[in-house]
Order: sequence, then C-alpha cells, then structure tokens
Amino acid sequence: GLTGCENFLDSQNLTKKDTSNYPQTPDDAEQLLTGVYSMLGRCEPLGFTYFISELMSDNCFGGGDQADRSCKAMDQFKKSSEDMFRWSWRARYMGIYRSNFLMEQLPAIAWDSQEQRDKIEGEARLLRAFFYFDLSIMFGEVPLVTTPEAVNIPKSPADETYAFIASDLLAAIEKIPAVDVPSMPRSENGRMTRWAAEALLARVWLFYTGYYNKDSLPTADGGAVTRKQVQDYV
Repeated sequence: GLTGCENFLDSQNLTKKDTSNYPQTPDDAEQLLTGVYSMLGRCEPLGFTYFISELMSDNCFGGGDQADRSCKAMDQFKKSSEDMFRWSWRARYMGIYRSNFLMEQLPAIAWDSQEQRDKIEGEARLLRAFFYFDLSIMFGEVPLVTTPEAVNIPKSPADETYAFIASDLLAAIEKIPAVDVPSMPRSENGRMTRWAAEALLARVWLFYTGYYNKDSLPTADGGAVTRKQVQDYV
C-alpha cells in the first residue's frame, strides 16, 4: 500500500525557515538583525569584556560565593580552567557569524527602498566591527572570518583585523541615516546609530594607535583614518 502512493502522503512544510527560503523580505532581515543584537545580551562575567576588564583592574574585587572560582581567579590574574574565556570567544564569533550571514543574504531580499537596505547593512557592519574589536581587546590577534562558511583558519595580523574593523565602521557611518535619537521610533530604542559608529571608530582609533604605537588606523582598501578625521567625528 505504501509503495503504491505517489504524493498522497506528501505534505508541504508551511513553517520551514532555512537558507533555501529565508530571508526574502525586509521583515525577515529585521529578524536576522535582531538575532545579531541578541548576542550583546550575553553579559555573564566571563563573557563580557567590560566585566573582565574591571575585575582585572583595581576598580573592583572578584566576589561571589565559594563556587565563584572564575571571578576570584580573574581578579588575581590566575586561571580557574583552561578555557575560562570560552564564553566570551564563543558569543563574539556567534555574533560575527550572524552578521556575516545577514550581509551575504542582502542581495536576495526584495527591499522597499535602498535606504532601508543601507540601514540594515550599516547596523550589521557596526555590530560586526564591535564584536571584532571586543575580541581584539581580549585576545590580541584573532582569526578574521568574513563569510558565514564554517572555516578553521589561523589568526590574522592585528593590522589586517583593525583595517577590517575600520572599514566596517566607515561603511556604517555612511549607510546608517543621520537621525536624531529622540525622533527615532520607540521600537528602535537601543539600536546602533551613526553617532555610535563614529564614537566607536574614535575608540578603536585611540586603542589601536596607543597600544600598537601607530600614527593612524589602517583601512581594508589601503587607506587610513587620521587623527583629524576622528576629531571631526567626535
């Protein structure tokens, strides 16, 4: 009886979402972008650069109960395990993967306008730059993954990674609309703005030129971001 059926038992999956049918619309792109933003919410002490930096400074002590070995160890520049910073590494690369996937899918989406596409792309680039900057602060030289493919590559030189970060931020500044924050829709509260991109570029410039003793911040096209440009942005 089963071998005699051709399509009677077949059915169409009406809810499936995978790379064969998703994303297709601007709403799909917004959902993907929300997925990138969600990686910012992973703020456990071992997964958030700010907490790690504060614990390793003189600003606070590693507290908690007796089971909180990681925070106490970090406070004293000790190891609690071989992979104690795994969550910070994993969360940032999850955000980078989601950004890369969204960026690759942009041409396949039926956009209502070029401005709509530019805004989504600008925020995705800004988030990707943020994740890479966080990784570079934490780990120094890191693998530079620019596509959503599953790859296992060696770490890239710091100059190459910072050039990629700078280029993403410059593109974000160009693409994200210059809208005053008070006039933004309430549904976009907390979203990245052009002003956030300019501020982050200044922070990246200060860290890179200070830590690596450089005069300017390189860009992926062989150019550079100068002190004057950064001063104009801030």
